[in-house]
Amino acid sequence: MGSSSSPTDIKTTPTSNNGPTEANKKMGIVENAMRGVRSLSNTLKRHENYVIHLVLVGAFVSLSMRSLDRQHQIEALEAERVSLEQENKGLKKRIWNLKQGMLEEAANQDDRNLILRLKALFGDSIVQENKPDSSGPKPKFVV
Repeated sequence: MGSSSSPTDIKTTPTSNNGPTEANKKMGIVENAMRGVRSLSNTLKRHENYVIHLVLVGAFVSLSMRSLDRQHQIEALEAERVSLEQENKGLKKRIWNLKQGMLEEAANQDDRNLILRLKALFGDSIVQENKPDSSGPKPKFVV
């Protein structure tokens, strides 16, 4: 590796009887870290294909897990949507039946004010009023 110095080559000049100075200690730590990085780099260069394959497999596993999680979320939302659609259909049918019941009751009472209020409530297209001058049987309300 060229001219790298070993830990025994470091010359320390102690300022006291306690050992090397702080600056020399820090230099030794830095040199040890650099040697470790170089060693790791050399190992990675020798096993470059293994490292690449490991990273690719890890990414594939991670994406697969995420995809599976999303698929479960989609299935849960789809089931909730179907449930809400069924509930919505049930509510619409119930409202329709209630409207029909009110319209039949208004027709049976022959109350023009009630029919006008229902017309205002449900809209003009829901209730067709009976004409008082019609001589035939009363037509049913068209909803």
